[in-house]
Amino acid sequence: MEKNYKLIPLVILAGGRSSRMGTPKGLLTVEKKTWIESHLENYAKLGGKEVYLVLGHRKKEYLDGISWLKNALDEFHLTPYGVQVKVVTNVNPDLGPFSSLQSAGRELDQRIDWRGVFVLPVDQFFPNQEVWDGLVKDAFDYEACVPRDVIEQKGGHPVFLSADYLRTLIEIPDGHFHARLDFQLRALPEDRIHFVEVSDSKTFTNVNNLKEFWDAMQENRDLG
Repeated sequence: MEKNYKLIPLVILAGGRSSRMGTPKGLLTVEKKTWIESHLENYAKLGGKEVYLVLGHRKKEYLDGISWLKNALDEFHLTPYGVQVKVVTNVNPDLGPFSSLQSAGRELDQRIDWRGVFVLPVDQFFPNQEVWDGLVKDAFDYEACVPRDVIEQKGGHPVFLSADYLRTLIEIPDGHFHARLDFQLRALPEDRIHFVEVSDSKTFTNVNNLKEFWDAMQENRDLG
């Protein structure tokens, strides 16, 4: 399909405790702005127009830390970066990131004009455009498109999920032992999932503490 990111909202998962980091991960500084805002700016550069930001445990700190974010609580808010953002609240964040994905899916399913979404954890650096272009190229032809390391053959993020597939994920009961995206993706038949071979390390690196964050920042500078 044409690389039209306007058709595909981005879901950013930021509902965790960030306990090992000691501060909300999305408020760390990347490219002279918060990590969340860095994601928004980069998605806007691709041509993306809409972002659903899922908050949970550290919601108040996020709302206090990003001045305009309160305006996105009940409706889409046009950010300084050119994308519209709507905050989705995960009321059961202890159930983990899959529950945040389900929260976004329920919000999206109130719409009639969506065909799929990209999903990106907040604690992952934004991959290069080649990764995104590889995913969007075959979006809508599969239930899911997943980047895969060309050497180690492990999967990463962002992932593309079709609207129909995300609707099936919404129906999985809270706390079910199958309520994991990696488990669900592995269960898809081969003809319903597409792997995009990539070499961008940012696709496979998420950070859990400040040392990992600064190490990843330095690696990105070295590669840049």
